[in-house]
Amino acid sequence: MRLRIYSFALALPLLFLIPLLSLYETVHAQTTGRNLRGHLHDTSGATLRWILVHLFNSDGRPAGLTITDHEGAFSFQGLSQTSYTIIVAAADHDPVNRQISFAGQSNPNATMVVEINLIASHSGSVARPNFTQNIPPTARAVYDRAIKIGQAGRRDVALTLMQEAVKIYPGYFDAHFALGNEFMKAGRLDEAISEFNMALKINPNGDQAYQSLGLVLMRQRKFTVAAALFAEAARLNPTEPLDPLLRAIVLLNYAYALTSSQSVGASAETNSAISEADTALARADNLSHSQLAAIHLHRARLYKLKGEKQRAANELEQYLQQNPNDESADSIRAEINRLRTPASESAPL
Repeated sequence: MRLRIYSFALALPLLFLIPLLSLYETVHAQTTGRNLRGHLHDTSGATLRWILVHLFNSDGRPAGLTITDHEGAFSFQGLSQTSYTIIVAAADHDPVNRQISFAGQSNPNATMVVEINLIASHSGSVARPNFTQNIPPTARAVYDRAIKIGQAGRRDVALTLMQEAVKIYPGYFDAHFALGNEFMKAGRLDEAISEFNMALKINPNGDQAYQSLGLVLMRQRKFTVAAALFAEAARLNPTEPLDPLLRAIVLLNYAYALTSSQSVGASAETNSAISEADTALARADNLSHSQLAAIHLHRARLYKLKGEKQRAANELEQYLQQNPNDESADSIRAEINRLRTPASESAPL
């Protein structure tokens, strides 16, 4: 079953930005030094899973970036004998700044443990500054020509022109973002990541690049990092239903992967992924006023994971009611029949 991804937009600034090429690892490459471990919860005690956690030096320079795991845990390694600031921001919660210090601790392998509680936000939205650029006319003309040629189907030429536009004006956000999307379509994922990273350096105020970067990492099967990126996009643009839907999709992909792996501890992590996906689907449904039919497809996947076959079949039927002419309608109906058939009847003789 294929989800049709439509265009998405709108933005809001991050407090700081760390290059996202290393998102799936803590930025520090050191293997020795002081360690920081923490857990992230809200004030009700609920675990905040697969959320970005930023670490900054005392002078405001980026020191690390990681994500929380299925238990809300995070860690940074290789830290120095100095002070740091932890910054966490999650959808529907007020941002938190926590200062910690290793100053005075002579043990080079000391470990500090912190508990961070986020308070629910009642504002419902976040102020967003507009992002505008004064693009040199030559760069804009080349970029506009690239878009027209790309729309005519000549993508190789369009790519060359977009690259020319960023040579003329390296800070051209739209050109880097468009290049990233073209590289993603062409399957050149590392190049796409590089371009989205450049776009985010230029404009850390939008959710578009986070969404696209999340889609690339989802294709690379970096599911938990993609989930954190979609959560960040949802925080930046709290009225967009596509962000929580994408988070739900990637977490369900992760849950299916864990189910297949049968690794130690996979059951608890699978349940966490299912729970987070369920919450994200409910949010997407609420924001879309139940207008996103794809939600039914992925609720069906969720119920299949939970072994609730009848509920899965019901969701697929609701999807077909909204999309009776879907090109996959026959295979969906066949899946409904399989789900409705009792195990005793489907078992081989």
